[in-house]
Amino acid sequence: HSERHHNLGHSSELEQPMDHSYHAVGAAAHPNRHSVAETIPDVHIMNIARTSKSFHVVIIGGSFAGIRAAQELEVLLPPRLVTITVVDRRDQYFYNLGALRALVKPELIDLVWLPYDHIFRYPHNKVIQGEAASVYPNSVILKDGRKLDFDSLLVATGSVYPPPCKVETTTHTKGKAELRMFGDMVRIADTIMIIGGGPTGVGLAAEIATVYPKKTVLLVHAGERLMSSESASKSVSRKAYKKLKSMGVKVILGERVIIPEEEPLKHQIDCRWLRTTKGRRLFSDLQFLCNGITFETSLMDTLDP
Repeated sequence: HSERHHNLGHSSELEQPMDHSYHAVGAAAHPNRHSVAETIPDVHIMNIARTSKSFHVVIIGGSFAGIRAAQELEVLLPPRLVTITVVDRRDQYFYNLGALRALVKPELIDLVWLPYDHIFRYPHNKVIQGEAASVYPNSVILKDGRKLDFDSLLVATGSVYPPPCKVETTTHTKGKAELRMFGDMVRIADTIMIIGGGPTGVGLAAEIATVYPKKTVLLVHAGERLMSSESASKSVSRKAYKKLKSMGVKVILGERVIIPEEEPLKHQIDCRWLRTTKGRRLFSDLQFLCNGITFETSLMDTLDP
């Protein structure tokens, strides 16, 4: 638990003394720091002082990219000139990469939701709960009507993905309850179908097969090899395939599961037959959709490019 909290706080890399030079910050000023600064070697901040009394950076999204960017900026920029506000719709940090394991090991659920403590070293920088509704040239409007003026905006809203890898709830209490609910379903089900053989589908199949080796786990993937749409090499795909087979997972490649529009997946125990594009009929009493990642950019529609 303490290790996860450390990940939300400042790493040793970020605990170095801050350079208060008003001329430039970046790789040239910090030659030994390996960070996002190396990709912007000459970040001139003289304009920050001239723009306003306090240069306000708003970051929409408090997950991996948003939090890392906020911590980097706090180190790179003079605190007396810059204020950083992170806006996230959740009341706590959701470590979605750990959700799949927590699904089969409920004792880990409390480690998947973590408070936004120790994110910043300066108290004027903060994380607030809210959901952005629209973005304008110099302001963000939240769904509850609040307006945040900014001098610089970073959109790190990430993506939308079917549960249980990502959840729609905005509170950690409901999020934990949802994970426990999915975990109970996995424990009760006899035959579990996982639709999609990317990293998430492969990981979920492995987690379930490890903890419940007697269950029937079906992994159906439209590609000719696992993780075919990712950057994974054919060698990695083969290793993943062999590993899953050795764990008893039934892997079906080159077939897409047809989900009728009038009968979508319910994310609950649902005994049903589904047909693949090759006519194969598959039975399961629990189904997980592990494909169809969508990047969340809809709030940018109000911003004129």
